[in-house]
Parts: sequence; structure tokens; C-alpha cells
Amino acid sequence: LVVMGGDVGLACPARKRPERKERLWGGGAIQVAIGPTWWIPMGGSGVQIGPEHYAEQARIAAELAEVGFVLPGSLNPRRLTCPHAGCHCHDEPPQLHGPYWYWTRKVAAKTVSKMLSAEQAEEYQSFIANERRLRGLVRELEALGLSIIEADLRTPRRR
Repeated sequence: LVVMGGDVGLACPARKRPERKERLWGGGAIQVAIGPTWWIPMGGSGVQIGPEHYAEQARIAAELAEVGFVLPGSLNPRRLTCPHAGCHCHDEPPQLHGPYWYWTRKVAAKTVSKMLSAEQAEEYQSFIANERRLRGLVRELEALGLSIIEADLRTPRRR
């Protein structure tokens, strides 16, 4: 985090070298570092985003980049009875058929299930775990944003 001319910004590794020494942001000229860094203005007039916030955001972004395919919902094994009266699934104690694997999710506020093979269930389990990890990372990113706005002195406080 760098302060230049009263404005707060972030010096980042440059993708390309800036061509001018000055850029205009917010109506005023801000000096841009020439060399291996460039300037990103961060609001300047009160937003206090510390380097620890940027480090945490970078960590979350790196973890987000590692998330693979995602599937919402859950995988559940089910054991069922059949309609045949003489089948072993109707004995005492019952020996149910299965397990049959079902992928269950919500679509337009309705529960939708799809039967999968045991092989499919094993393969797609990681997709569902990735979706849960993705939701956790988004919650962390939201909490980080909330901590920044709560620390902002311009945010009105309730009495």
C-alpha cells in the first residue's frame, strides 16, 4: 500500500510499463511509479485498506483459482424396497436393494434428484466438495469486505 499526494493506492507488479509519469484519477494528477510497479488508486479520501487486507484477498483469490469444477447439492445413497411381495427386501429383517446414489439439488425452489452410478457418485463427489469450498471462500471474501467497511470512519454509527 502506497500513499502518493494524499491519495491511497496499491503498487502492483506491472503487466506493462507505464508510458507517462502522471495519470489522472479523481480529477487530480497522481505520480505513477516507473519501473516494475504500477499504481491502482483505492479511493483516497477515507478508505483505509491495509496491506493485511490485500494479503488476505490475494490468498483467497489464489484459493479460488485452484477450485475446479463445481456441482451444487449433495450425493446420498439410498436403499429401497421393490414392489415384488416375495423379494428379500420384504423379509424380516429386510435386505434392501442398493445402494443407489442420488444427486439432489434445488432448482427454482424445487428439489430435483438424479440417480447416478456408484462410479459417477465417486467421480462427482469432488465437484460437490469444490462447491462447498467455493461458498466458504466467498463467505471469507464477504467478511473481509465487511471488516473494511466497518473500519471506515465515514460509515455512520448507530447510537
